[in-house]
Amino acid sequence: MSKPIPPVQKYMTSSPHAIGLEQTLHHASEMMRQYGIRHLPVLHGGQLTGMITERDIAVICGLA
Repeated sequence: MSKPIPPVQKYMTSSPHAIGLEQTLHHASEMMRQYGIRHLPVLHGGQLTGMITERDIAVICGLA
């Protein structure tokens, strides 16, 4: 007998931290450090436009 697969809702964050599209990578990195998170939704005008991750920032900063 297999276990039932739980819904995403059980594990998701209901009130995630987010960052504005116009914010800097430094600000995103500081938010991630402050809140102990690795991914930030990116919003513009209240609409989701993408995600930024710790790894994205590390790669971008490594290229500079």
